[in-house]
Amino acid sequence: MSRRTFIFLILLLFLLIAFFLLNNFYLNKKSNNQNQSKHTESSNKSDIKLLFDPRSKTIDASNSALLDVVIDSPTGKNQNTLVQLEIAFDPLAVTSIKALVGRDLLDYKAALMNIDYETGRLSYALRGTLSKNGPNIVAQIPIQTNTYHSEQYLEIKFMPKTAVTINGEMQNIYKLDQTTILFPTPTPYYYSPPSN
Repeated sequence: MSRRTFIFLILLLFLLIAFFLLNNFYLNKKSNNQNQSKHTESSNKSDIKLLFDPRSKTIDASNSALLDVVIDSPTGKNQNTLVQLEIAFDPLAVTSIKALVGRDLLDYKAALMNIDYETGRLSYALRGTLSKNGPNIVAQIPIQTNTYHSEQYLEIKFMPKTAVTINGEMQNIYKLDQTTILFPTPTPYYYSPPSN
């Protein structure tokens, strides 16, 4: 092999290596940019919280409580929102439960309400427009409890099928998935025998 051919092959090898390195660098940079934009999108979605307010409540003397269902979205104002609530409750402790549209959902339309007292499940679907950025009360859950319930507390929970769609896009929501309703401690009755 001549010296010129040998030098030509070495230069060709260096050019191929340089081409592969530049191509690999470009593809890695493009991949990192795509991953970063996906991470930003998913972190924006996970900024949305769904929760009960208050997180804990003591039942009043009438054995009733009112819970708010809140969507907390930093960019929620004027967003078209579809909410599917699947809520579990103790059917032995709850005598009446329903769902009402919350005050922060504008132009709303309730599509479904189904209550199953045998299994302890409330299904409620509604759509509307969020009225502001931050916490929006999208539904209210009035509850009437059994006065003879023997437990000290009642848990109301979101079930896994609970979902939120904003502007047609399913949201990865962070659910604070339960609230606790405390029953008042009965006032002890002390018997004191009559004195003679």
